[in-house]
Amino acid sequence: MLPPGWPEQLLTAGGTMTTRVARLCELSVSSLDVSGASLQLIAREPHRMTVHATDRMTDQLDDLQVELGEGPGVDVARSATPALEDDLNDSGAIRWPWFSPAAVRLGAGAAYAWPVQVGATSLGVLGFYRRSPGILPSTDRSDAVAVADAAAIVLLDAPEIGSPDALVWVIADDSRFRAEVHQATGMLTIQLHLDVLDAFARLCAAAYADGRSIAELSHDIVTRRIRLDD
Repeated sequence: MLPPGWPEQLLTAGGTMTTRVARLCELSVSSLDVSGASLQLIAREPHRMTVHATDRMTDQLDDLQVELGEGPGVDVARSATPALEDDLNDSGAIRWPWFSPAAVRLGAGAAYAWPVQVGATSLGVLGFYRRSPGILPSTDRSDAVAVADAAAIVLLDAPEIGSPDALVWVIADDSRFRAEVHQATGMLTIQLHLDVLDAFARLCAAAYADGRSIAELSHDIVTRRIRLDD
């Protein structure tokens, strides 16, 4: 289980995107029932680049998926939905006939992956591996979602929310998942001539500066009470 105040622990990793990603992966391994963690950036399919892997086996498993074109990370990159396999040597061999046997030979028993995204825009894949087969506890699955959400904010690497306080504040604001936030982001892409990621970062920065939740500011934007280009 993730420890209380875990977003603040990102601040011990320094101020760069890569060091914060590394801290998220390491925090996952120390807190969840997994043996290794990694985060890959998604480029044009099938290309992915590993930002950080906690150990050599995890790094090799990521490379293996790119080479073979199958595995949990490949599924997530294509579908933007989680891919969970509790036993690579059993049902996993049916699901991924090339990847699973090779992963087992490397020492993996189970594999899990979650999408890292802002709205409908996929940024990367958060992957976890266990050396032994087994079901990942429900609390760990919930925590994995929280880590993936935090990773999305870190990957934005936006100057507007790059300060330590702003970064932690955005990660802790669960209101950013509401439908009006996505609607407001879409409106900002048009009003400010930005892509989705920059528009979302601008929205978060404005909410932080005003001391309001992201959802509250989004509501005012959607109802046209506020324009950020004023």
